[in-house]
This record gives sequence, C-alpha cells and structure tokens, in this order.
Amino acid sequence: MAAARKRACRLACRMGREPVLDRPVFIVGCGRSGTTILGDTLGVHSSVTYLNEPRHLWANAYPATDVWSDRAGSRGGRLDLAESDRTAARDRALRVNFYCETASTGRPRLVEKLPINNFRLPFISTIFPDALFVNLLRNGLEVARSIERMPEEKFWYGHDDYKWKLLAEYAGRSERYRDLVALCDRPRRRGLLEWRMSVEVAEEFFAAMPAERHTSVTYAELLDRPTEVIRRIEEFAGLTPSETVHSFAVANLQRRSPKIDVTQLSDTEERLAGDLMRRLGYL
Repeated sequence: MAAARKRACRLACRMGREPVLDRPVFIVGCGRSGTTILGDTLGVHSSVTYLNEPRHLWANAYPATDVWSDRAGSRGGRLDLAESDRTAARDRALRVNFYCETASTGRPRLVEKLPINNFRLPFISTIFPDALFVNLLRNGLEVARSIERMPEEKFWYGHDDYKWKLLAEYAGRSERYRDLVALCDRPRRRGLLEWRMSVEVAEEFFAAMPAERHTSVTYAELLDRPTEVIRRIEEFAGLTPSETVHSFAVANLQRRSPKIDVTQLSDTEERLAGDLMRRLGYL
C-alpha cells in the first residue's frame, strides 16, 4: 500500500502537483551525538514520517551530497554545499523525494536526520525556507570515543577514506583548523576534530537564524529528562504532545556507554577542541 501511494505521488508530481512540505524538521548534530535515538523517538509520533539518513534520496536529486559510497568521487561528492550550488530542477527533485515519503506513510510532518547536514545548513534552509532545526550537542570526547569504536565495515569516513579527505580539505581552508589535521593520526583524534568543526559551523549558522526556527538540546539532558525535553521539541515543532512518544522516550532514552567527566585534556586534545569543550561546559 505504501509503495503504491508513493508511485501515485510521484506520478502526480510529474503531472504538476507541487511537493509542499509543512515545516520539515531537520535533526542536526555531529554524528554519534544521539541523533539516531532522538529521531527514532520523534518517529513514533502519529503525525511524523521519520527518515533516518536517507542518503539515496539526497543523492538522487543532488549527487554531490554523496561522501560515503564507492561512487562518491565520480559524483563529485562534497562536504559543504551552499545556496549557489542549487538548481531549480534539483531542488524540486529533492522536495518530491521527501514529499512522496510523507505521502506514502500518511504522516504529513517530515523529520529527517543526516549528521553531515551540519556542513550544509545554508543550502538546506534555502531549499526548505520554512524548515525547523533541532541541534543536538554532546560532549566531544564522548563523540570521539564513539567514532573510534565504530567497526571498520561501517565506513565512518567513507569508501577509501573519502569523507575524511573532504574533512581535511575543509580544515585546510581555515586558519582556525589548518594546523590540526596533522594531529589526527588515529580515529579518536579525527573524531574530535570532526566534532569541533561540525559544532562550530552549525553555531555560526544558527547565530544568524531567527530563534523560532531552531532549538538546541544536549545529549545529557535528553537522557536525564527525556519526557521534558521531548515535550519541548514537540512544542517547538508544533506537534501535538503524544503520550506514546513520551513512553517510548522513557523506555529508550538511556545511556549505553559511560559518561566522560573531563577534568583535564591531553595536550593534543586541548589543541584540537579545548576551547570549544570549555565554552560548552564540558570542562
């Protein structure tokens, strides 16, 4: 039934229907910050269609969004995309992709999660001008440890390290990060630099965005006060409070790895992310 509805939606869009999404919600945050479980929780809501890392939908419309697959290089995969990279035809293709997912489920509010989107926020916000953003923040050392533990077959840094090469190239364009790439000789250090760049680029974007279009949540408060935080997100997104969602949150929003209480960083960690760790209250 869902597949038939999706086909009918695509046919209608080809015949001229406008793929209009009502205030799509994008969950952003560095990978391994808890974005998946937050998305899973909101996805329980009866009005929400949740798309967990729909890379194929992005790449179908904008091939350059692919930074993971063995085709990323031939597609011209890029880390950061800007408004100048848009075309009307590709914008519409992306809107159709997302709109038809909501049509297939019958749940009209889209919630999407893809952590690389931190580097593409101006691009996304102009394609979806009424989009809302939920920014999830987690202790950088916890993120780095989680990235370090990712199994090799998960290709965290993409096929043939393609995503890491793009992160290193991004760092090289900034005096702030340029000298830090040489320190990243192991996965944990790579993860810490990725966390810093991901968090800071999002901070800069949201600082210039109207407050009603974005909200920030910390991983710690999400786990410590799940019902309160989910209610806050529901209110922000204009979703009717759902007891089903709240019950799911209480049952599933639990810490699965030890919390890191940081009192001192190594010299390398200090150089990679000390200032940001301190500013966000993790030190």
